[in-house]
Amino acid sequence: MLKIDIETQGSQAARVRLTGKLSSDYLPELARLVDGAVESGRSVRFDLDAVTLADRAAVAFLAQHASRGIGIGRCPAFLREWIRREATVALASPQPRGHESRENPIERQGERS
Repeated sequence: MLKIDIETQGSQAARVRLTGKLSSDYLPELARLVDGAVESGRSVRFDLDAVTLADRAAVAFLAQHASRGIGIGRCPAFLREWIRREATVALASPQPRGHESRENPIERQGERS
């Protein structure tokens, strides 16, 4: 089970705090929430401190969103390392024409804050 808490910080930022087991079952709802916040002009940051377990699809989701500028904070070491590896694998994959490779965003965002 996953608990999702959203804390808006004025009209400029939103923190999405996740508690429990993060699985692919919750990704459509998370995507909807993140997209809605971004569309309203808010910066978004995931707080993953209370995530106890994640599946591969969830980690890929987090890595993909981090590469799009979504912040990842207060992340357990096991999850931070897995996201970093997933992002590295995604960056090493062949890019479609016209797309440039980017730096790994987890490297700079991975520390607990």
